[in-house]
Amino acid sequence: MSDVKFSPFVPNGTVNVPPSKSDVHRAIICAAMANGVSRISPVALSNDIKATIGCIKALGADAVLENNVLTVDGTNMYKNKTALLDCGESGSTLRFFIPISPTRKPIAIATSIITPIERVFLKIINTMPTAIQKSPISPI
Repeated sequence: MSDVKFSPFVPNGTVNVPPSKSDVHRAIICAAMANGVSRISPVALSNDIKATIGCIKALGADAVLENNVLTVDGTNMYKNKTALLDCGESGSTLRFFIPISPTRKPIAIATSIITPIERVFLKIINTMPTAIQKSPISPI
């Protein structure tokens, strides 16, 4: 193993810390539920954040991303009579929207791409009575 030596130096430069994805999820949802326009910055666009933006749009809010600033207008949130919340593979989006989707009418339906853990839940759901399985209102 070789020795590593550090000579004294004066740090110089800029460090850009990426935003917390969890905080961005929460900020987007809170902005959508507010009655007005909010700006969130910085927003690093990941598939999970795209799923959350898609869900608020499905519920009637408007969102525009420009130069890492997300502008969310929640004026029309919950105005859609029906909404399909496609969470993609984002467990965070799914967890955030399950409790808030039924807070106002209409109750939205959240969906997610099937992962191994969701297969377990599907097996449990399949043991429920047929009337529950065929209900048009489902939390997941």
